[in-house]
Amino acid sequence: MLELFIMKNQILSFLTLIIFSVTLSASNNPVKSILLIDSKAVEVSIDDNSEASIFTSALYNESSEKLEFTTTDVVEFIQIFNSEGRLEFQLPIKSKDISIGKSLFSEGPYKLGFIIEGKDDIQFTEVLFN
Repeated sequence: MLELFIMKNQILSFLTLIIFSVTLSASNNPVKSILLIDSKAVEVSIDDNSEASIFTSALYNESSEKLEFTTTDVVEFIQIFNSEGRLEFQLPIKSKDISIGKSLFSEGPYKLGFIIEGKDDIQFTEVLFN
C-alpha cells in the first residue's frame, strides 16, 4: 500500500512539473504591430519587423489622397483584400515606387498583400481607413 502511495505521489509530482514547465515556456507576448502610417485618414501597420524592412518609406499624401510606398525590392503585384478577407483587386505594379488612391477603398479595414519579385512569401499590411 505504501508503495502505491509513493508511486502516486511521484506521478503527480512529475505531471505538476510538466504542467508548470509548459506554462512557463508559453509566450504571453502578443505580436506587436508596427505602425507604418498614422494619419487622420488612414493607419497602415505591419505585424513583423522583418516585413517592415521591405519599406524604405510609407506615407499618406493628404492632398492627393494616396497611399505612397517605396520598397527595397520591385513589387510585382499588390492584392487588396476587404474586411472579410476576399480579394477585391490585384494591381500590377512592377516598381519600387507605389501609389494607391483612396478611391479604391471605403471606410474600414483592409489588407494589402505585396508580392515581391523573386520572393515566395506575400508581405501583408493592415490598412484602416477612417
